[in-house]
Amino acid sequence: MSNSPFPEISDEALQVGFRKATEFRNLLILASVILAIVSLLFGLDFLLGSLLGSAIVGLNFHWTVRFVLNMLEEQKLRPLYLLIYGAKFIVSMMVLYVAIVQLDINAVGIMLGLSNILLAATAYALIQRPRSSDSSDVLS
Repeated sequence: MSNSPFPEISDEALQVGFRKATEFRNLLILASVILAIVSLLFGLDFLLGSLLGSAIVGLNFHWTVRFVLNMLEEQKLRPLYLLIYGAKFIVSMMVLYVAIVQLDINAVGIMLGLSNILLAATAYALIQRPRSSDSSDVLS
């Protein structure tokens, strides 16, 4: 029995997890593009806020996937990883603060951009849900 806090994970399970993360990332990009097109209808200030919010969410997702993959591959939880993970949050909050207070970027546009994670998660859940062959389950 090993002292690792992680259970043994097969290479196949890692590949499945990586594939699912890639699928979700693609949905996140699609949601960002849709939100950018919609926000363009409200003006360039709104578009800039939406793009900034989408970029923050996309980069945070990318860094989180890298963080988790590194931990699973090494089977170790390094303190440096935790510091970087915490710093990622602090940097995100600083960027949002500067964007809203100093650069006067539309806060509603930023919130719309940040919400693309909800759109992507909803789309992913609908795509991944189990399909029922019996439609009577819906009515009960």
